[in-house]
Amino acid sequence: MRKTLALLAIALSVFVLPAAPAAAKDKIVTYAEKEGKDVPTAGPDESEIVFIRGVVLGGVVAATIYERHDDGSLTFITAVYPKTYAVHKVAPGKHIFAVASEAADFIEVNVSAGKTYPIVVTPRMGVWKARFSLLSAAPGTEFWEKVPTWLEKSTRVSPSAAGPEWFDKNKMSVLEKAGEYWPKWIAREDRPIVKPEDGVDGL
Repeated sequence: MRKTLALLAIALSVFVLPAAPAAAKDKIVTYAEKEGKDVPTAGPDESEIVFIRGVVLGGVVAATIYERHDDGSLTFITAVYPKTYAVHKVAPGKHIFAVASEAADFIEVNVSAGKTYPIVVTPRMGVWKARFSLLSAAPGTEFWEKVPTWLEKSTRVSPSAAGPEWFDKNKMSVLEKAGEYWPKWIAREDRPIVKPEDGVDGL
């Protein structure tokens, strides 16, 4: 009985890791000095994407975020860890964002100038570690009411100078992963698409 309980405790420690800031503060991002909401209002000629990972599920595995271009190339944006969020400004129009860890997932976002679009980075169990999906957290979704609490109890992260360097070293692996999962995603009839009217005036 004791042996069984010990094995169970070990298994739980693998899959339910605490969100320890020291373990989560990777060199590819910079943490704000304190937690809490720090989301500026989008300017009149720009749109704003807020990537929110407000839960501790998935352990301290980094969810790295990219923009996918028409030719399949990727531009590194940032990484998010448990109870963190990132603010990313873009030009109005259509954008495809990708998240990579053990697998890759995507979301199409069509944005209007002056609007803010919350996107939740939600973990799901993979084979060896957590995988992530990108889903809209706009008004009317199951996540919208949770957004204020997530932001207040999370810390904003920004990409550090080491972020692009990290991506250069790992680019082939990330591109291979994104290339493997892109055809599956684009073939889905239920793939997530954010519409311009899903944006809000601020968070």
